[in-house]
Amino acid sequence: MPTCQCGCGEPVSRAKLTDARRGIKRGDYHRFSGPGHYQRTKYDGSSYKAVTVARGRNQMIHRIRAENALGRPLPKGVEVHHADGSRDPYGPLVICPNHQYHRLLHARMRVIKFGGNPNTDKICYRCKTAKNIADFPRHRGTPDGLANRCKACACILASIQRANARAGL
Repeated sequence: MPTCQCGCGEPVSRAKLTDARRGIKRGDYHRFSGPGHYQRTKYDGSSYKAVTVARGRNQMIHRIRAENALGRPLPKGVEVHHADGSRDPYGPLVICPNHQYHRLLHARMRVIKFGGNPNTDKICYRCKTAKNIADFPRHRGTPDGLANRCKACACILASIQRANARAGL
């Protein structure tokens, strides 16, 4: 009889029902013996799992990889960013000093995804296109000092609001 893949050695049961969403067929053996066992995988330096136990607590493997690269534990408030946008445990990582820098990286990745240049372009949230920064009006309430919609979309929205005001809506 197969045993639990977390390394505890407990026997696993057979699946009673098929669950296509999770990739389980009726009659196949489960991978783990019970709830919480998928989080017990030990990190041995060669195989990477999504969640592992390190220093007595559960920790994501990408954080352990970042600590190994630094040679010391990560400081408080540091976030680890997947540079290619995937959740692949073997993927490239960037160690971000704070949450704000991590958000900046994601914003720049979004601009690249929409086909723009992250140094000169911004995405209009209304028309969902990457446009030059000069196409956005200034706005003091945002971190970059620019509005979230381009000037063309702002004009369209303003004309709709004026028409609604005239109609009494």
